[in-house]
Amino acid sequence: MSSKKMPKESRFSFTFFNRATKSGTSVIYARIIDKQTGQILAQRSTGTNDEREAAAQAGRLLAELPLDAMVRAREDQAAADFSEAERLRDTMLSTFFTQFWGEGSAYLRARDEAGKPLSGMYITNKRSSVKRYAALYPQFQRTPLRATSLLLLEGYRDYLRNKGVPANTRNVALDSLRSPISWAQKRGLIDSPFSFSAIDRPKTTFRKRGVLTDEEVTALVALPVESVWVSNEEKNVHVDVRPRPRRAKGEKNEGPAPIDLRQKAALLLSELAGLRRGEIRALKWGAVDLERRRIEVVDNYVPGDGEKKPKTGSVGTVPISEDLRPVLKELKDIAKQLKLDGPDNYVLMGARPSIPVNEITIARGYRRALQAIGISDEERKRRNLVPHSGRHGFATRLADEIGERAASRLTRHRTASAFEGYAAHTSEELLEKGRKALKLGKKPEEGPGKPNKFSGQ
Repeated sequence: MSSKKMPKESRFSFTFFNRATKSGTSVIYARIIDKQTGQILAQRSTGTNDEREAAAQAGRLLAELPLDAMVRAREDQAAADFSEAERLRDTMLSTFFTQFWGEGSAYLRARDEAGKPLSGMYITNKRSSVKRYAALYPQFQRTPLRATSLLLLEGYRDYLRNKGVPANTRNVALDSLRSPISWAQKRGLIDSPFSFSAIDRPKTTFRKRGVLTDEEVTALVALPVESVWVSNEEKNVHVDVRPRPRRAKGEKNEGPAPIDLRQKAALLLSELAGLRRGEIRALKWGAVDLERRRIEVVDNYVPGDGEKKPKTGSVGTVPISEDLRPVLKELKDIAKQLKLDGPDNYVLMGARPSIPVNEITIARGYRRALQAIGISDEERKRRNLVPHSGRHGFATRLADEIGERAASRLTRHRTASAFEGYAAHTSEELLEKGRKALKLGKKPEEGPGKPNKFSGQ
C-alpha cells in the first residue's frame, strides 16, 4: 500500500497495514511515524478496508493526536532511562547485588508482573548469601557494575576459598550473582562481554542422606508422647509439650525431652507416607481419609509464601499404613474435641489453628525422638539423619518390597532418575539378607556315580 505524502515541514507521517477480523474480513490500520527518529508513535484502526476512507481517517488522526507531546514524553522517558542506566552502571557491585535481591527490586517486580514470581524461600536464600559474602567482598565494594569482569568474579571465588568457605557454599554464593549479572548484561550495563559459565567452579560434593532401619522406625512407632494438657492460667488446651520444670543453676532435667503427638505424626508422615516437610505442614483433614486409609497430597506450605501447590507432578495419593493410622486417628479425636477437625483445618496445627506446625517444632521433635530410641546427636550427625531422611527411607522400603516402578508412583517422583536418588540406599535388612546368602555351609556329599563338576569327568 502507498504512503500518503505529507508536507515537507511535517515531522509525522503514516503507513497502512491490514489486520484480519474474527469475521474473516480485514481492516486497515494506520501506523503513525516520527520521521526524524523512525519511531512508531501510535497504531490506530481506521475502521474501514477502503484505502481512500482510511487515508482520510489517518489525516484526522495526524491532526487530532497530541503527537508533539508524545514525542516529548518519549524523549523524557529515554533521558530518564539513560540517566537510570548510567546510575546503575556506576553503582558499586556490593550495593547492586544487595538491591537486586532487595524488597521491591525491578527484577522481582518484573517477575511478579509476568506471573512468574520466585518463591519467598528462594529470594531469602539469595538475599542471605549476598549479605553474608558478596556485600563484604572488598573488591565488590570499590568496583562499579560497568567494570564487572570474569577475572573479578574468579577473584571473588578465590577470596571465598581462602576464607575457608566450603565448596558447596562457594557455589551457592556464586549462583546468587548469576541472575544479577545476566540481567545487567542484557541491558548493556557491563562494558566487558564475558560468560558467567566460564568461571571455573569448585567441585560440589553431596553427602548421602542416612536412613533409619526398620527396627528403628518400629521403635519410633512405639514411642510415647506427651498428652494434651490445659494451662491453669488461661484454661487453653495445648497439644504441644508441657514446659519442663526449671532446675537450680547447674542442674538439668534428666533424660531426653518428650515429644508431642504432632511431632511424632510429622516424623511418621515422612517415614511411612513419604511426605515432604512442606506437604506435612500443609496437610489438612479434608485430604485425610481414615476410612479408606489414604492421603491426597494436594498442597505444600512454603516459608515466606504460605500455601502453594506441591512440586510439579507431585500431586498424588499415598496409603495410610497400619502403623500410621492410630497416630492420625488420635490427632483427629483431639481435633474433634477442639472443634478443629473441619476439612480446612490443619492436621498438625501451630500455635494458632490458622497456621500449621512450625518447621523448628518438627526438627526439634525429630532430634528428641531419635535420642529417645538411643540415637545420640553424634550418631545422628555421623549417619547424616535429618527429617527428610524419612522420605528416603520410605522410597527404599517401597522399592525393596514392590519394585521401583510401582514405588515411584507413591513417592510422586517425576523421573526414574529422581526416584533412584531416593531409593538407592542399602538398608540393614538387605545387608542381612546378603549375609545369609553368603553364609557357607557344609558341602553336600556327592553320591556314587555323580560326577564332580570340578573333576573334569
